[in-house]
Amino acid sequence: VPDSGRLVAYWPLSTDYLDYSGSGYNGDPCDGATLIADYDRGGVLSLDGDGDLVDCHNPDPCNLDFGTGN
Repeated sequence: VPDSGRLVAYWPLSTDYLDYSGSGYNGDPCDGATLIADYDRGGVLSLDGDGDLVDCHNPDPCNLDFGTGN
């Protein structure tokens, strides 16, 4: 279970691109990123690998810097 005191962002991505943590990192889909209904998992983010992304309008790059090696 995430520690809500240290939670930076939370996107369930089941019906919308909103950040439910309260931090305000609401997303905007770009280049074909879409939410779809999956029979086994419910709502999921679909990316085709050709530049798709969700822009979370991060004003401080350090807040959402997860690295590139994982």
